[in-house]
Amino acid sequence: MRLSSLALFAALLVLASCVAPVDTNQAVGPLSLSVVSGNNQTGPPGTELPAPIVALVEDSRGHAVRGQIVNFVVVSGGGGVFAGAAISGGDGIVQERWTLGFSGPQQVEARAVDNATGAKITFATFTATLTDVQPPVVSGVATSPANPTAGTPFDLAAIVSDAATGGSNIASATYSVDGGAPVAMSARDGAFDQQNEAVLAHVTVASAGSHVVCVTGRDAAGNVSSPSCITVVVAEDAIFVSPAGDDAANGTRDAPLKTIGAALALAGVSGKNRVNVAQGTYPENVQLRAGISLYGGYDAATWTRVPATFVTTIAPGPSTPAVAVQGDNVTGVTIDGFTIRSGDAVGLRESAYGIVLTNSVATISGNHVIAGNGTAGTDGFTGSAGQNGVVGNDGQPGSANGPEGAGGFQTTRVCSGTTLIGGTGGQGGAPGADGLSGEPGSPNGGNGGAGGLGGATPPLPAGENGQDGTAGLNGAAGTGGDAFGGFSAFGVYVRANGLAGTSGQHGGSGGGGGGGGGLDPTGGGNGGGSGGTGGCAGSGGGGGGGAGGSFGIVGVLSTLTVSGNAIETGNGGAAGAAGVGAPGGTGGAGGLGATNDAPQVGAGGNGGAGGGGGAGGPGGGGGGGPSIGIVAQGGSLAQSGNVFVLGNGGAGGAAPGGNAGSNGLRVSIKN
Repeated sequence: MRLSSLALFAALLVLASCVAPVDTNQAVGPLSLSVVSGNNQTGPPGTELPAPIVALVEDSRGHAVRGQIVNFVVVSGGGGVFAGAAISGGDGIVQERWTLGFSGPQQVEARAVDNATGAKITFATFTATLTDVQPPVVSGVATSPANPTAGTPFDLAAIVSDAATGGSNIASATYSVDGGAPVAMSARDGAFDQQNEAVLAHVTVASAGSHVVCVTGRDAAGNVSSPSCITVVVAEDAIFVSPAGDDAANGTRDAPLKTIGAALALAGVSGKNRVNVAQGTYPENVQLRAGISLYGGYDAATWTRVPATFVTTIAPGPSTPAVAVQGDNVTGVTIDGFTIRSGDAVGLRESAYGIVLTNSVATISGNHVIAGNGTAGTDGFTGSAGQNGVVGNDGQPGSANGPEGAGGFQTTRVCSGTTLIGGTGGQGGAPGADGLSGEPGSPNGGNGGAGGLGGATPPLPAGENGQDGTAGLNGAAGTGGDAFGGFSAFGVYVRANGLAGTSGQHGGSGGGGGGGGGLDPTGGGNGGGSGGTGGCAGSGGGGGGGAGGSFGIVGVLSTLTVSGNAIETGNGGAAGAAGVGAPGGTGGAGGLGATNDAPQVGAGGNGGAGGGGGAGGPGGGGGGGPSIGIVAQGGSLAQSGNVFVLGNGGAGGAAPGGNAGSNGLRVSIKN
């Protein structure tokens, strides 16, 4: 078997060296080769075609040629053949297996060299068509500008190519943002008709921040590429502020303003609804504007936002240090990412506020709000002492041998517009007549004394003394101030003042003494003395002044959403002490009745003394200043995730003998 194999191999070598086919009939004329089968097949790139490529070698008479070496050469497409050469058999047939390349036109030529002439002979050309199963490739995804602005259209461009992955024309391209629905892109040249297409779309992203934008291509064979994605940092449509900025700049990222106030003004005239504020301290009193939100926590170099890292502080302002941020009739406002710090209150009985909003709708989130301390209340005034009563006038003397004596004239004292009157003394009786009775004193809180009766005749008795007026009652003590006062419609804390004590009552005036009886028939009686007036009342002491408070966030007639804030309050001020009530005046003594020629004629009675005025009541102590994290008065509050660090409520005002004020309220939330 081995010798037979060697003999066969040697015979093949002899055949291969022959110029003419080896058979009994010599080939006549030039050789030719025709395609028998295997032409125009299709297959995926890099795969072997299912059928061999087959050719027939013939001479000029059309006879099959045996023993002709035929080489198979790949001339296009980059594929390969299995053997590379074949020797025609008795039927003139040669065969080869063809593996397709990966792109472009696919061609294999069957070639030979004429052994007689050395001429190059191309016997046949086989062609094949790639079946495209590879997706195109997307590259060069980019935006213009590189950092677009939220709400403003920008260009998205890419290159989609199938030239190296199947050779099909590109049929379409789409983009998506953050995994959303795909959106069609267009070919820059107007039509999808090439293996390489530059594609374009105009994209709008509503929200700022980092967004993933992906482009996908599709070729004419239906293959879809993997998405090619980039991260696009979309900037807010905002006015930008930095401590290194200039209020004369245009407020862009590259030319920020210096102050928040200037940025709010520019946003108002330029139609922006947002102000972005970089890290730093801004010593301003910020007045909010409707429809414009404030966001802190930016890095001025890159305008990336990390509030915990890039701390942005609104510090006490120069004009009103005790109020950091305030707004009236502002809606559509968000305040986020700031440290907001007010100073301590300065004036007497003043309060400190972090944020104050009236008649507004706002969201306050992610801030550190720090309110300063309130100031103390003032002490109440001391009441005024009442004036003493006026002493009554003495009666005039009568005479055993003459006319009767006149009674003492009434006395008066004006106390706070009220006239106190001591009763007139009774006139002595005419010869042989009874003396006249004295007039009663006026009642003025204390009762007036009745007038004394005149003396009768005979037996010529003396007139009676007038009665004393009674003392006026003391005034009531004032009420102490509450733990919390309230807020005005302008967002100003109304302090919890103590009330003043009331004034005492005036004392009642004394009655006049009765006149003495006359001597029949020759002498007149003595006149009675008039009554003394009552003492004036003492006025009440003033209430102690309520103290100023410390308030983190205040909303009056407002709708507030407050979340994720750290809220610190200072201490409320100590309230003022109450003023003491003043004593009333003493009553005036009554006038003396005359006693001339008594008992021949009747003596006049003495006037009654006035009663003392009542003392004024002490005032109430003022209410201490509150320390409250959030106050929502007359509106609505939705709050969550807030952390409170509260100062102390101020001490209530003292009121010796009266009603002390309450200590200031200390609570996280007051509705």
